[in-house]
Amino acid sequence: MDKCTHEVCKQHWKNIISQCLQRPEGMTAKQWLDENNICEQSYYHWLKKIRQETYELATTTSNTACMKTMNSEVAFAEVPLPAMNPVSPGENGFRPDITINTGSVIIGVSNTASDALLNKLFEVISHAR
Repeated sequence: MDKCTHEVCKQHWKNIISQCLQRPEGMTAKQWLDENNICEQSYYHWLKKIRQETYELATTTSNTACMKTMNSEVAFAEVPLPAMNPVSPGENGFRPDITINTGSVIIGVSNTASDALLNKLFEVISHAR
């Protein structure tokens, strides 16, 4: 499978996996897959493949080189959230799972955003300061 076809298939399966993870409470993955006419073997094949690629991306030398330039000390901070009215979906039905406010720009991000997109987004935000 060429790289372009693989990326299209991977995005298709990421969407299916995301939908399956949001299935109704009490419904098993097998029930959801059967109900949506999705081959269980294909589902788990792509789930494994996507997890492996994500792990490999997270452990590549370029990512670790980038991480080494940051402060090596780990700290946790509470992020207070202001009281807000619930975000209603826009015209296209998009409802962000997380919103990043940099002061001059507000960015809505879906939980299906790729790791590569998130890495690039954080890189751009860090250079914008």
